[in-house]
Amino acid sequence: PREVSIHGQVRSPGRYALPNESTYTVVELVTNAGGFTDIAKGTAVTVRRAAADGTVQTFTVDVESIIKGRRNDPKLDEANILLLPGDIVN
Repeated sequence: PREVSIHGQVRSPGRYALPNESTYTVVELVTNAGGFTDIAKGTAVTVRRAAADGTVQTFTVDVESIIKGRRNDPKLDEANILLLPGDIVN
C-alpha cells in the first residue's frame, strides 16, 4: 500500500495514504497529523526508510524551522524530503 506512518508527539499519529498524483513531504505529513503536541521536538523529526536490500536510511528534518518560514536557508528546503511508501516518521 502507498502509506507512511507517523508516531510520536503529533496530535493524530497513525498511517496516512500517499497521494498517487502528487508529492508528499514531511511537513505536509506533520500538518495532516494535526501538528506537534506541546512537548514535541519539532527540530529533530526522524524519517526511517527501508531499502530493498534490507538497509535502513535515517534522515533528520527540522520541521519546526520549515513551518515557521525560515525558508531562506537552502539546507532547510532540501531537508523537507519527499516521503516514499513505507517511510516511518517519528
